[in-house]
Amino acid sequence: MSVKKVYSKSKPECKVTFSVSAANVPEKAIVYLCGDFNNWEEKSLRLKKNKTGNYSVSLTLPLGKYQFKYNVDGQYWINDDAADAYPSNVFGSDNSLIEL
Repeated sequence: MSVKKVYSKSKPECKVTFSVSAANVPEKAIVYLCGDFNNWEEKSLRLKKNKTGNYSVSLTLPLGKYQFKYNVDGQYWINDDAADAYPSNVFGSDNSLIEL
């Protein structure tokens, strides 16, 4: 998994590419990105599968801190091992956090 950040030179924003390796999910998985930036909507940001089997989606976000997780097949949640931190959530587990 990875989080790639590309900061704008002219605006207070950052293009963030969220990626999940094929090795971290079942072969025909459907992966969604959920977080503060989309009100934790479970099916609004679907990651696209590329030729190598990895999944990714890019967003341009204002500078700040954002918590997020990946939802796999609507069955379970996974964190990104490249997150900046892992704050606790109200469900007794951790979220991923990026700081832009």
